[in-house]
Amino acid sequence: MHTIDSKEYEKSLYEKLLYDFPPPMFEVIQDLKVKGRYSRGTRQIDVAVCRSGECQPFLVAEAKCHQRTVEIRYIEAFITNLKDVGAKIGLMVSSSGFTAPGKRLAKSFGIDLRILSIEEALETKWYPIARQIFPWDWAFHPEMAAALSHINKGASPKCVIDAIEQIPFEEWDAFVIYALNNHSSEAKDFLEFVTLNHHLAFRINPPIRSIFHNPVLIVE
Repeated sequence: MHTIDSKEYEKSLYEKLLYDFPPPMFEVIQDLKVKGRYSRGTRQIDVAVCRSGECQPFLVAEAKCHQRTVEIRYIEAFITNLKDVGAKIGLMVSSSGFTAPGKRLAKSFGIDLRILSIEEALETKWYPIARQIFPWDWAFHPEMAAALSHINKGASPKCVIDAIEQIPFEEWDAFVIYALNNHSSEAKDFLEFVTLNHHLAFRINPPIRSIFHNPVLIVE
């Protein structure tokens, strides 16, 4: 079973939000310290999103990598934190879900709750590599990261194809070159599979969609 510690899980949330709120319009910051408006104490934010040129985050996010469902007390603490730092949007992600009372409380206060599985979180470790492979366009880096994760784990070529079947040719080509240089055996197996199964078409123009498939709205 794959494992991840709390800091790595927090980093995965940072990587996810970096793709929903890319530079130069936004700045995504991990482990931000902010002085509370009411408490006057230091508030720690797992991941914050600011508009470029602004120091006040409009979105604060918290990552909970728990074995059990996240209890209501964590939602309560997050709501207090959100109000004290003056952010308009609150997002909490969990690897294990949320209790029913916690969901009801979050809904009442407009807190967005999401599930980020351990498997998804581990794939984000490959996002920086995807940025190195093809820095010109970030749109399909998540798919490239998923394919890189599959290759690194020695997954079947079909899993790799499923991950990148919708990416444009330029990204596909850059991915293959990287894979041949860094994971030659797995890359050769992948290319042989593609050759033998040439009927598997790669769609070139897929619809653009959010990392979470349900983008966080920016509230003015």
